[in-house]
Amino acid sequence: METLRIKRPHQLRLVALDTEVFDKVKFNYNSNSFIRLVKLAKEKKVAIYLTTINQQEILSHLEKLSKESVGAWKKCHSDFRKKSSILYNSTEYKYLLNLELDEKKLYNELIKQFNGFIQEAQITLLRVDSVSPEDVFSKYFQLIPPFKDGAKKHEFPDAFAIAAIENLAKNENQDIYVISGDNDWKNTVGNANNLIYKESIDQLLKEIIIEERLQIDKESEDVNFCYKILENNIKEIKHEISNSFTSKEFSFSYYFDDGYFDPNSEDIEFIKVHAIKIIETNIVDINDKDPENPVVTFELEAAIIYTAYISYDKTEYAFWSQEEERYYSPIMRIKGKVRQSNTLSVEVTLQLARDSVYNLCFDSIVEVILDPDNTVRNIELSSDNFVEQISEQYNPYEDDDEELLEEDNSLS
Repeated sequence: METLRIKRPHQLRLVALDTEVFDKVKFNYNSNSFIRLVKLAKEKKVAIYLTTINQQEILSHLEKLSKESVGAWKKCHSDFRKKSSILYNSTEYKYLLNLELDEKKLYNELIKQFNGFIQEAQITLLRVDSVSPEDVFSKYFQLIPPFKDGAKKHEFPDAFAIAAIENLAKNENQDIYVISGDNDWKNTVGNANNLIYKESIDQLLKEIIIEERLQIDKESEDVNFCYKILENNIKEIKHEISNSFTSKEFSFSYYFDDGYFDPNSEDIEFIKVHAIKIIETNIVDINDKDPENPVVTFELEAAIIYTAYISYDKTEYAFWSQEEERYYSPIMRIKGKVRQSNTLSVEVTLQLARDSVYNLCFDSIVEVILDPDNTVRNIELSSDNFVEQISEQYNPYEDDDEELLEEDNSLS
């Protein structure tokens, strides 16, 4: 049986990728790390950003790699042609000697793959026009990372890219995970309070996995907490049960007082609930389509202890007229009480909410339904539990029985 859990709102992580992340996997978008990152993006667990500087840098790398691949192919193929001239005599493999690698076609295909990944991963391109050149040059002259000795030509592009990511973090008022295996990025990101450095996508994925496991544990704790919420509100729930119970239909058992009463004379004057004991409690439904406002439904088994104050015409010594179909005196008006217990099912629905740190808290009781399946339409009063009272002393509103409903607030 699957363990019941209450889903919590996903914490959306903002993630910025450096060009090095793509270089590391050789632009293989079917790598495990990219596949898992795309899955998280589709599940709205991460939002991925790529600066336009990194975008242009990636396109430049793809162009360079295309050119290098074509150059390597030409060199390799030239040597192949020299050593495989025998293939001119083969009808099946002769085509290998004339194989060509089109640099432009290769580059266009790689660009198409890259743009396809951007679309599938729902990557947002982050412009750098909001970055202050004055701030970047200030870091340059002070040799603040990524600047060191000014020898690396990519120091300025990196500085603008990281500054754009930092501006995004400030504008969103949220930390951003920056993924890069570049030490210059590591040193720069380490100096920013609102940026979290990760060397690889796998490092980020590992952190997410650990947090999700803790999340599952927390969600299980939430279920346990629901029972605590139910317990904290059990007094009001019991009063709802009591009100519903006293509104049900009651009747005398067929054998009441050994059959010596007029079936048309019985009167149930007052039902008084003394105690409600919760025997069993189970969560039967969790509606967490809105994780911030989950609705939890419990099924309870409740033993209701009560007294029914009744009266009826006793006909033990009366004369029955067959012709007139009625009793004649002596008929005695009997008053008394029946104290007994009935066990019924109860459906309780609670509306919950979450506080500022997503902890569950009670919002309201949606409804309390006694006998939700309507299996007990009529509650029968047993003659075995009947106690007759002297008429002059009979007053159900001043009964000597202890009122237990207010005092018994436990679930068991």
